[in-house]
Amino acid sequence: MIKRIKIVIGILLICLIAYNSVYFEALDEKKLSEIKEDFSPKTFAQELMQTQINNVPALEASAYFAQLDSNFNSFTKEHGKTLGVSNYRYFMLEGKGKVLAIEDENVRLDIEGLDSQSILLATDFIFGNTLRDASGLVSISDYANTMDFNNISVEMNHIVKNEIIPPFMKQVSEGQSVNFKGALRLNLEEKQTDELRVIPISLAITSNNP
Repeated sequence: MIKRIKIVIGILLICLIAYNSVYFEALDEKKLSEIKEDFSPKTFAQELMQTQINNVPALEASAYFAQLDSNFNSFTKEHGKTLGVSNYRYFMLEGKGKVLAIEDENVRLDIEGLDSQSILLATDFIFGNTLRDASGLVSISDYANTMDFNNISVEMNHIVKNEIIPPFMKQVSEGQSVNFKGALRLNLEEKQTDELRVIPISLAITSNNP
């Protein structure tokens, strides 16, 4: 009889331990779920744009285009950023140029130090992952939820369009010199170096019209 009671008690103890294990695991899963729900792409993007992105090293524009002309494959492989297998490489670029034209969606800038080399500073229809991926500040491996990862791009682009572009557009005019820093995407197959579109993170007018 006593042996039977011990067996029953043992079974009850095993069941109790198993129940508690499941309970604690459920609590852990709940905490992880709450952390994911608390993540705000908007707040995260604001922190990146305010405190980190301006510290990201950038290639000097005139040297960048010179290297593309002479060492396209090796240069893009060494300096370009990419996520996974892709025909695109992303770069942070900085430099100075003269405003050639103010267009509907861009400001066309002639790069200082180069002959007939211009870029397009994006001023409207800013979308895609160029800025996020060129910055190198965000890794897809950190996000189980791809929607959060993509929404970071959306929020970064939103900040550029609504906070960085408007003050610049109120002052800029043809003939002015502009210092810029921004991100661009390069197609490795097309190898096109004209009409490259830069998503700006910093714009400063340094001279008035001549």
